[in-house]
Amino acid sequence: MNTKTIIQRLVEAGFKPRSYSGRGMYGRECLGVVFATADERYEAEKIVGKAAVEDSMGKRYIAYWPAVAWPADSK
Repeated sequence: MNTKTIIQRLVEAGFKPRSYSGRGMYGRECLGVVFATADERYEAEKIVGKAAVEDSMGKRYIAYWPAVAWPADSK
């Protein structure tokens, strides 16, 4: 499945996908999803089809997939 299709499915499931550059990525942008509960993370992982890496953002977290590059033409 290509990244744009994954993004579309995440949006349809109520997520707000965004670009993210995680630890050790040196500015490369990948697919990320902000979530508040473990259930939301697991649902996003099912849609993407891969386990996510997680970073804390204070009260919320972001799941991101370094191997899933953010499309250059997406906002």
